[in-house]
Amino acid sequence: MNKNIKIGIIAENPELNEAKLYCNALRENEFYIVEGVYSTNTEISKIFDCQKYNNYTELIKNKQINLVIIIAEPKSIYKLAIEALNAFKNIAIEYPFADDIQNIEELIKTSAQRKCNLYFCIPSLFYPPYCKVKELIKKREIGEIQTIRIKSSMNLYDEINRKLLLFKNTYEKLFLAYYLLGDIEKIFSYGFYSQNTYAPAMTIWKYKEPCKYGILETVFSTIPTFSVSFETNKNVNVEAIEISGTSGYLWLSNKKTNFQNIPTLQVYRKDKLYSFENLQDNWNEAYKGCINDSTSYFLKREKISTLCNSYNVLKVFHWTISTFKSSEEGKEISFT
Repeated sequence: MNKNIKIGIIAENPELNEAKLYCNALRENEFYIVEGVYSTNTEISKIFDCQKYNNYTELIKNKQINLVIIIAEPKSIYKLAIEALNAFKNIAIEYPFADDIQNIEELIKTSAQRKCNLYFCIPSLFYPPYCKVKELIKKREIGEIQTIRIKSSMNLYDEINRKLLLFKNTYEKLFLAYYLLGDIEKIFSYGFYSQNTYAPAMTIWKYKEPCKYGILETVFSTIPTFSVSFETNKNVNVEAIEISGTSGYLWLSNKKTNFQNIPTLQVYRKDKLYSFENLQDNWNEAYKGCINDSTSYFLKREKISTLCNSYNVLKVFHWTISTFKSSEEGKEISFT
């Protein structure tokens, strides 16, 4: 397959470290040609040897550009995406960028009306250790899965973006739970109320598949510190994933954040402990995986098979909304 998609990158007030991860992945992708860049940060502009734009509207007008990649602060993404779609551009955006389902439904509707393709970037789903866990589950390495437990940490010191960060954290964990084990049937959550925001501290769900359950535990902090993957400067807020099966146990830990000499992934089965030492425990690879998946979407037209399609995005969005609703109302919510 030849390089046949010319892309434009809009990086408006992005989180710098994350923008660099996206841009490095785009630069290394063999199917995309970066035709132009508009960025409010000169570090991003310097990554690419291409035309630089002083404003994003000029970039969108470039008829040579088939696809616009939007890397921006959450409050700007919807506006930029709508303008690109109205200019009949295919777009890729990071998601979720808001906790309002009307925005995402409007984007999906507009992309269909303009006959443009819309891709949702969720790099965490392509983190190599998570992909390895999925592979082990498919191979039934620990038998029939019974439970999954995700441990997460979350900072609440950012008062302006607190609600969105809470929503995004919960959304990403539920999408991971879906990726690993399938559809959710019921969900219940409880937490605490802090400064006009419900913060789900414990979320429990039942999968559609019989006798299979999940739990998300989130520890909150108001201190302005966070876990960091030192190799990539990628903020990380998953401390561990534990999965139990009928014939064993699987444990994935983020060794970049716990400062312990523990293998990233361990499996206990048949009275033995197995470790996977050579995993690419690197967020650069997650962003590369996400960008590579987008090529399947835009070049091979694999709209349904790609994990990050509109159907799955909306489904997990509803689960996430229900998590906050359950925490607020104190009752279980069913999706059947």
